[in-house]
Amino acid sequence: MKRHRNHRLTKYIKVLGKQNSCNTYAVCVACFENLEGEELLKNTFTNKKPQVKNHLKNCSYFREKIRSQEKLDDIINFSDNEMEEVDPKRQKVNKDYGKNNEKVLNYLKSLQYDFKITKFKSTEEEVASVRLFGSFVLASSLSTHFNSKPNTIKNNLIRTPTKNEIPKFKRLLLRMSVANGFSFQWIDHPATLELFHFLNPHLILPNRKALSDHILKKEIKSLNTLRDEKLISDKIGVVLAFDGWKNILNQHIFRSLFISSSGEILIWDTLDISSERERTIEVVPKITSLIQDIKSLNIKLNAIVSDSAPAYAAARRRLQLQFPEIVFLPCFAHQCQLAIDDIFKESPTLKAASSKAITNLAIRHERPQTGSENTEELYLNSGLCQILLDNDWWEKIELLQDILLPYCGVLNKLQCDKARLFEVLHTIGYFMQFWKHFPDSNLSNQMISQLEKRWSQWEQPLFLLSFVLHPKYRFTYFNSELNNLSFTSLGRYLIYYYKAWFKKRPLRLLLDFEDYRQKIEPFNNETLEQFGDDAFKFWGYVQGDYKELAAVALKLFGMCVNAASVERMWSSMGFLHTAHRNRLKNKKVLAMSQLWAAINFSLREKELQQNQIQFSDPNTIPIDTGSEDATPNLNVEEIKDDIEDNTIFTSEHWE
Repeated sequence: MKRHRNHRLTKYIKVLGKQNSCNTYAVCVACFENLEGEELLKNTFTNKKPQVKNHLKNCSYFREKIRSQEKLDDIINFSDNEMEEVDPKRQKVNKDYGKNNEKVLNYLKSLQYDFKITKFKSTEEEVASVRLFGSFVLASSLSTHFNSKPNTIKNNLIRTPTKNEIPKFKRLLLRMSVANGFSFQWIDHPATLELFHFLNPHLILPNRKALSDHILKKEIKSLNTLRDEKLISDKIGVVLAFDGWKNILNQHIFRSLFISSSGEILIWDTLDISSERERTIEVVPKITSLIQDIKSLNIKLNAIVSDSAPAYAAARRRLQLQFPEIVFLPCFAHQCQLAIDDIFKESPTLKAASSKAITNLAIRHERPQTGSENTEELYLNSGLCQILLDNDWWEKIELLQDILLPYCGVLNKLQCDKARLFEVLHTIGYFMQFWKHFPDSNLSNQMISQLEKRWSQWEQPLFLLSFVLHPKYRFTYFNSELNNLSFTSLGRYLIYYYKAWFKKRPLRLLLDFEDYRQKIEPFNNETLEQFGDDAFKFWGYVQGDYKELAAVALKLFGMCVNAASVERMWSSMGFLHTAHRNRLKNKKVLAMSQLWAAINFSLREKELQQNQIQFSDPNTIPIDTGSEDATPNLNVEEIKDDIEDNTIFTSEHWE
């Protein structure tokens, strides 16, 4: 059936699609013949007579097509006085409704005559209301009939995005660009435009400047607001980590970020310090300024972690006295790397073997030697042959592999975002046992001496308390006969840290500690088994009844012990700030890194939720947590022998 035209200008336009539930959008036939793609979409308008008239008046293509201004005026002016054409069906419907009106009129007259009820409306009023109702029904039926549109696949798949969908579309474009490391120029490439035009011709892509400017700024503004809310709402406290880095332009960048008590990474700020020297006198004011800014925002700061550079180490020792409520820690992932360096310092033979291995790797990428010009035979490099034929070198490499594998396993553990203090104590105990059973006694004694030296430089009561307050370990691995490892000594450490961190005297801290030692409910094994190895959630559960002891425990188990997150952020900046994109400003690179980190964190959260759903299946066979495999690998008696009486400060230092 031929569609009824709403107005006489319809023959001069071409309808392109549905704009919303009520209207369609169109272009004039002249624009449709002369324009294509985005230029055509820019000249679309709503298919209503005022909008059509306005376009035809100002359209140069339509004026050129008509070739006469008088004819153009006649077309537009004639439409002002037009009478809608009525087809035969509509006339028939009007006649039917007229007959029905007469019948209703006669019926009302008979009612008024028979009953003589004065409350009836006058006959003329009733007839008018009937006519009004009839005209409304007629208009509704005609509107439904003529405005219906066939439900085709094209109308369902391709549509113009609404005003609420356009910002989301731009946001998704930005996230896709940053997550994949695309240059912002990809959005203006003809191949990109061709792809999106194929997907939906009604989509209008933002240009490169819009994507990298106000769209990025709007997204980062919302991310920063969300970041500040998370930092302020973290009642346990956050950890501040920072480090320096040189970018592709050889600029020295100082970067800082936060690690929440749940392990989420929240990027804070970057500073260009290329004009400054990395000395203690420059580092201390920067850290002090960071602490003051954090306090002004009412963010609870638990600890500050940095690498073991001399300037940072000296700054930690100085600021620890100025801010006793903040724990200053070295990056223990970096400490593990330094422990690996100690191996090569103490063993020249292993150092020589590793150097030859590196030489071997370098030679493999060189062009192989060839024979005479008349032969195509290839020969190995002579230096490589000497290395490979040396049996002593192979023995040293196998020995070095046996040493480095445990260190690499520990390093992978300590550089996680959720690495905690008690795991550092596990590491020290593991290394001590490894070197005690090492066949080379000379190297063994030297490495044990190096480990003891590092242990003496750390704040040991923190690690001891984190181990004792872990519900899985408690006092099992400590020799209570040693004065500095007795229950009363650990109680003194608890009191000291409670006073230093919370600026008040405890009321029942030692009483709670005694209940914990005696395994009084909820510290019994039956309750602990329900939390598995998650000490942080366990202490959050008992916090309501044991506020003082739980406050210390939650602060200990909420501290991350590495600054590896900063290194990963440097990697992301290197991923985004490349040699081909070296004109990016530091602030823009920072914004892109923030968005990149937020995207990755959301993806990890979704993956974790899917894994939890998978493992929470009731048909899954439960894991026996009481088996011997669930116990720590360290031998209790061996750990007791490792702890020396002079390896920890006396209790007087911690009052």
